[in-house]
Amino acid sequence: MNSRVFGPEPEFERQLINELTAAGVQVVPQFKVKIGEGRQFSADIFISSPQRAVIEIKSILSRSEVKVLTQARTQMEAVRKAFEDQVICIVVLISTNESSRDRVMDDDWLDVVVVYGVDGAVAAAQAIRDRLFESLPTDRLAMLSNEQLSDSLPETGPLSDVLVNFRTRIPNDAFQVLRLEAESFFREYRSGLLPISWTQG
Repeated sequence: MNSRVFGPEPEFERQLINELTAAGVQVVPQFKVKIGEGRQFSADIFISSPQRAVIEIKSILSRSEVKVLTQARTQMEAVRKAFEDQVICIVVLISTNESSRDRVMDDDWLDVVVVYGVDGAVAAAQAIRDRLFESLPTDRLAMLSNEQLSDSLPETGPLSDVLVNFRTRIPNDAFQVLRLEAESFFREYRSGLLPISWTQG
């Protein structure tokens, strides 16, 4: 059953997307993840930059927190496996009070952000942004504006999902070379100039 019927997730998701976007985070709502043969999971939010992350929003307004977290952990475990463990997994719990704020999961790969009140989306966005940026080189980040961070590199096509992750990790000169190579590759791919073996996956 979809968790959206239980609470304010859709409105919260919209607010969270707005807050994350304003903070220079690249967001894709309702991102489909293939988690098995013929099976897909629709994640609430996928973040492609500054680091790849999947966010699932759950309301505990009228349900057991333990059950909600157990369900979320199972879902995120499948998502993490689909990404070969190369993705940050975050569950945002919408609570009615501050008592759940200190909830900690045993899994070091799963972050739980508990929010409540009218500023919940703002608090969640800040916690998520902090998590995404904490392991990135601060000297490189200091050189990038929000506009640069939010540039989705559309001219590189499907390669953009991977390419944006290099922007915060390598010097700008090296990144621009990589970007131009990706643009050139995608142009050739679109025009059909690449050999068949390159276009079949």
